[in-house]
Amino acid sequence: NGTKEVTLLGQNVSAFGLNQSMVHRPVESPFSELLEKICDIDAIKRVRFISPHPYFFNDKLIDSIIKLQPKVCNCIHLPLQSGSDRILSKMNRRYNIEINMNIVNKLKSKIEDITFSTDIIVGFPGETEEDFNKTREIINEVSFDNIYIFKYSPRKGTPSAEYLDQIAQSIKEQRNQLLLSDLKGITTKRNK
Repeated sequence: NGTKEVTLLGQNVSAFGLNQSMVHRPVESPFSELLEKICDIDAIKRVRFISPHPYFFNDKLIDSIIKLQPKVCNCIHLPLQSGSDRILSKMNRRYNIEINMNIVNKLKSKIEDITFSTDIIVGFPGETEEDFNKTREIINEVSFDNIYIFKYSPRKGTPSAEYLDQIAQSIKEQRNQLLLSDLKGITTKRNK
């Protein structure tokens, strides 16, 4: 009916069709099959998706993205949250930096002009300077095109709101500004 671009949106869009409480990372990917079916529609020229959960972003999905170029747009959003495995574990994420970097490196090796965006939370309870610097290192290594940076704020009823090692607001502000500065450096270099 004239639609040229489709955006698939979901909190864990890459888990489409899967049991999200899986104990092991899946090898199958109903989401990649959905991408293929959408790309089979001649009139659709561009397909985007957000936000894929790294736990469900497996080799089958990576292979589909590569195969479906250029219809599947080459900007991938990976919600990293932190560059520290220790903090990711404390956040109760089901992935680590190795999983994220495998996704990035496999896609970069096959799609020359691929770009990435991400979400980062600064000042999660217990985040040390070392944890924060690991986040900065990953940001610069991946060279994210865009970063949605959030300062951690406790939410009533969440386990992290009860942690005793809360980070001072001034430190969250400082870390936020450092990441914004890193992002500005990356985008300035790319734009030049």
